[in-house]
Parts: sequence; structure tokens; C-alpha cells
Amino acid sequence: MKSDVIRIAICDDEKVIAEKIKKYVEDYINKTELPYIIDIYRSGEEFILLKNAMTEYDIVFLDVSMKEIDGIKIAYELRKYSDNIFIVFVTGFIQYSLAGYKVNAIRYIIKDNTTLKFDIEEALNTILKKLGKKGDEVIYDFVEEKSKKVSISNIMYIESSLHKISFHFDENGREKIYTIYKKMDDIELELKAEELVRIHQSFIVNMRYVCDIKRYCVKLMNSVEIPVSKQRYKNAILEYARQKGEI
Repeated sequence: MKSDVIRIAICDDEKVIAEKIKKYVEDYINKTELPYIIDIYRSGEEFILLKNAMTEYDIVFLDVSMKEIDGIKIAYELRKYSDNIFIVFVTGFIQYSLAGYKVNAIRYIIKDNTTLKFDIEEALNTILKKLGKKGDEVIYDFVEEKSKKVSISNIMYIESSLHKISFHFDENGREKIYTIYKKMDDIELELKAEELVRIHQSFIVNMRYVCDIKRYCVKLMNSVEIPVSKQRYKNAILEYARQKGEI
């Protein structure tokens, strides 16, 4: 029987890539405060020797193109023992993507320095939800307070301005603002939750705090009005209706 610790294996014969994947995984999971263990395997042979013990892992990152025993062969071997392990292929070759579907890989990530971090975080976000590990809280190092535990349910809205992100919290009925220097796209990914909706390039709102939505504008319960971009308006209406139980 598996423990509550999330066990992750990274199998890649490129040391630099393996360490980079490890760092991105650690950076993401550390924000959730979930316990985890990461093991790195430098070859397909080393990993496949585990045989049934491979099933001890919850998540396996596999390089497709390795010498002798590649990631595809390992994935097929994994599936002989378990259908429950989340397989993430990480490779430089898009032509292998069909093989990923055959072994029910949850993601197929290209080794691209510009997107690798984002793609790994997106994959982990999806996997943790499926594992039932995606909680309501994450940790941020704000300018005003380091290592602050953030409860998603207390976020009223988030505003971006020149790479500075302002979190507007409801703390015991009072608005409190904390700031951090990050990209809005990264924040949106990290705080993936049904109630948080990107309504504008510069705004994410918690639909639980929205009391009205009119033409290109949402009104919060504290009377703050926030613009909705034209291209996001239809989705904002839909999400507002969903939160209110109208659909």
C-alpha cells in the first residue's frame, strides 16, 4: 500500500535535462507543501531492472530516446504491472507522440527551454488533481511576507502591472494586498482552480466574490469593478453562471 508521499521517477540519460526536470518538479511541489521523493535514473536499463518495484512510483518522467532501452519500451513494461502510474514523456522528437497515446501517457512534453518549465508545471497540476493532492493552499514569497501560505478561497482578485502581481485577499472581512514579482501566466497555472478565472490580460478574479457581471465589467462584493476583455467576456459569463449554479 502506497503512503501519502508522492514518489516520482525521472529516467533520462542526459544529466543536464534530468536535473532541470527535477528542479522544475521541486519548485512546483514545494509550493504545495506536499511530501515527495524524487529518484533519478540515468538509463533505461537501470530503471527497468526494478521490474515490479517500478509500480512504487506515482509519476514517471521518461525520456523517449535513450540508448539500449528507450522510454517507449519502459512505458510498455510499466503498463504490464500497472495502469495507475502517470507517465510523462519528455523528448526532443515529436514523431513519437502516437506511442505515448498507446501506453496512456498523460503528457508528451518537448525538450524546449522556452516551454519546458511551463509544460512540466501544467502536467503536475493535472496529475495532482487526479491524485486528489491538489489542495486549496500554496506558498508564496511576497514582498510583504515571505513563505506566506495562500488560501485560494480567500483570494478576491489578482492584478498584474509591469511584472508586479498584486494579490487582493479577503482577510476576516478586510481587504489585504500582497505583492510579488512574477508573470501572470505563471500565477494562472500555479493557482489553477475552477473559481479563479482569467477575465483580462491583467486580471484574475475569484468568481465567488463576483456579485454582478455586465458588458465587459465584473463587480465584486466589495464594490470594486474590474474590466473584462472582449475575447474573454463569453467565458467570464459562462464561469459566473456556473459558480452561481445556473448551469
